[in-house]
Amino acid sequence: MGTSRTAQVMIKDETTPGLIVTPDLSLPFTEFSFAAEDAQTESEAILAGRRFLDDWQSNGGNVAITGSMAGEVTVRSFGTLLKHAVGPNSVATTGPTSSYYTHVVTPGTSDGESLTVQAGVEDDAGTVQPVTLGGTKIPELSIAWDEGSKVNWTASMMAQVMSYGATRSLTSCATTSGSTTVTVTSATDDMEGHLITHANLPTGTFIEEVISSTSVRVSQAATATASGLTIVVGKALATASYASGLKLLKAHNTRVLVAASEIETVGGSLTIATPMETRFRNGSRFSKEIKETGELCMVTGELQVEHSLSLYRRFLKGEKFDISIPMVKGSASVTFDVHARITPGAEPSISGRGRNMMTIPFTRVMGDGSDADAFTATVVSLESTI
Repeated sequence: MGTSRTAQVMIKDETTPGLIVTPDLSLPFTEFSFAAEDAQTESEAILAGRRFLDDWQSNGGNVAITGSMAGEVTVRSFGTLLKHAVGPNSVATTGPTSSYYTHVVTPGTSDGESLTVQAGVEDDAGTVQPVTLGGTKIPELSIAWDEGSKVNWTASMMAQVMSYGATRSLTSCATTSGSTTVTVTSATDDMEGHLITHANLPTGTFIEEVISSTSVRVSQAATATASGLTIVVGKALATASYASGLKLLKAHNTRVLVAASEIETVGGSLTIATPMETRFRNGSRFSKEIKETGELCMVTGELQVEHSLSLYRRFLKGEKFDISIPMVKGSASVTFDVHARITPGAEPSISGRGRNMMTIPFTRVMGDGSDADAFTATVVSLESTI
């Protein structure tokens, strides 16, 4: 029986989107899930006297790979996820000061930047099977906290390719320099999308199509001609190793300032969303680099407070103001700065006996002409890069 005791999640920046690398940053996590949806192509042709499609009338379509994961915000490792949700090309790092680096993340493009995400999931035989997602983007990242609890995060994922299961070795294989066709032994349809590794193939090459049991088409042309080769399909599970100095952020480490004045909150949440889409091309069932759709990015959230007349008046006036949410643990911190306005739904309410509460929803607005004025995240940690 497989249990979560042996589970792990690791990530690493890729040098080229979709070229899987070996992950080396382990995330303390609470949930992980993934899905590879095969949009089957079915014929609409009519066959005389038939009530059902024939086998040849259905074939594999585009493969969309998505997933989600969740965990607890720590002052190490969380910065990498945050970077990919906000703008991996827009990080300014200074320091160190007393061993701590300051990373300022402002909104920016994710073009040319992606993650390899790998999870270890134990099967019913007690074997931990690797699930490796390549070309992964983070279109949405949320954090949430309640009084007396931890600060939690959830992230959605979109990926280009996926390798699942233990690695498999194929013997008596052959490559031809400049060709994307590789002769193999015992290829099976489930190998499509999987990493394929040999010195004659560029790093990050994956199987685009299983042509037959003895032939596959790969994503990058071979660099040499040879036969009698042993080729590895799949990606081995990396060894989990957690960063030293991990510190758990809790609700009492969190403050909220509205227009530079601190307010008392009992909980809250913040979501960063960047609309993205898969980009399929002729000759492949797998997406090219996942990119933004061009729609506006959104930063939304809500603050849970006791009934506050002054905050409700801000809503009635349509006032725009700065919200700062610093989460501090010793010398380390994660801070979110949002130029925002309160949105409808901020009305105070009475629900049974107890304190009269307000949930204040807010959304980011453009400030004085720059995306950085609308939203900025700052990570102070022992990491020289995030």
